[in-house]
Amino acid sequence: MTDQINDLWGPLDITNWRETPCIRGRVATKDDVDAGLAVFYIINPSQMKPLDVRLPACAIHMDHDTQKETPVVMIQAEKFQGQDLIGYRFLDGGNGIGLLSEFTILSGPDKRFR
Repeated sequence: MTDQINDLWGPLDITNWRETPCIRGRVATKDDVDAGLAVFYIINPSQMKPLDVRLPACAIHMDHDTQKETPVVMIQAEKFQGQDLIGYRFLDGGNGIGLLSEFTILSGPDKRFR
């Protein structure tokens, strides 16, 4: 199981960022998370709706506590209970969840992605 998770959430080839698996136009399911298309899902999806964000998207995540900027690829965008949630992948592997307000969406990778 660990190898499968590492394969799903391993490092990204930023030269092919547009090919990063993602979820578009609908809310994520458990199967989407298991397939690496999404980072999270809610058991009662009737409270969710997809956000109008073009995915995948290169972005800079700003940690408001540390002021650290991290380049990421956004793969999921959903609204839940008034919050705009983003699922994203780190370039060197792994994933995270944040609020849309924590991200600056870019048109593509910039020098911070090197």
